Amino acid sequence: MNKAQLIDGKAAAAGLLETVQQDVGINRIEIGDRTRLVGDTEFDSVSRVAGAITPVPGGVGPMTIGFLMKNTVLAARRQSRQ
Repeated sequence: MNKAQLIDGKAAAAGLLETVQQDVGINRIEIGDRTRLVGDTEFDSVSRVAGAITPVPGGVGPMTIGFLMKNTVLAARRQSRQ
């Protein structure tokens, strides 16, 4: 969606979201003189009503890296057999 904190707890409570919210959006917002990374989902309010939610940062990124590393090793093994 690429809009910081677009989805909030009201939308989740209204049944507009499934019980699991995987937030893969990354947005930079300015808070005073600091920059903060947030997702498309407003974490605090949605986490109260969703069955599960991934945080931003630190949610799906580590899983993506893990699978990328696994696939790299598998590709290297396959390549070495040829």
